[in-house]
Amino acid sequence: MSNTAAPRYNTRTPKVTDIVLFTPNPSDTVALSNSHPGPIAAIITRVWSDITVNLKIIPDNGPMQDRSSVGHFSANNAGYNWQFVDEYYKEINIDKAIDEFKRQPLRLSSEPPRRSRMDQWTPAERAIYDAMQEVEKIPAAATQLTEAVILLKQAQNKVADWIDDNVNG
Repeated sequence: MSNTAAPRYNTRTPKVTDIVLFTPNPSDTVALSNSHPGPIAAIITRVWSDITVNLKIIPDNGPMQDRSSVGHFSANNAGYNWQFVDEYYKEINIDKAIDEFKRQPLRLSSEPPRRSRMDQWTPAERAIYDAMQEVEKIPAAATQLTEAVILLKQAQNKVADWIDDNVNG
């Protein structure tokens, strides 16, 4: 019998309720509804091993989502992985990130974003909103209806993104 231990990928043992960061696959449209490429906050809901866990991810837009058998970043750095928050921040160069942030133009405004003001919506944004309201009127509690409303909201955000980038940008 060998005394050689299996390699340990991360520095500590994950525990249920640990808050971690989840990096989705590029094709994970629900997780990527955050509208930014960075990792997503998540909570460990089950520990399979030191490197494999189940997660409840918390996207900015939409309900929490389950992800199962997610590998630690050190064992799978190509996406669909998790890592402790402090591990993530050790991997990025904070000084470089701060310098890049300082070089960005400062945009201060007391006005709320255009997309949050219904009086400034385009007809397309208004039509999508009206469709969401019609779905909400259906007297049933069904997962499909909730998902339909979420998809409509994502569509409205995509239209607003395009308008903000191409018309108001």
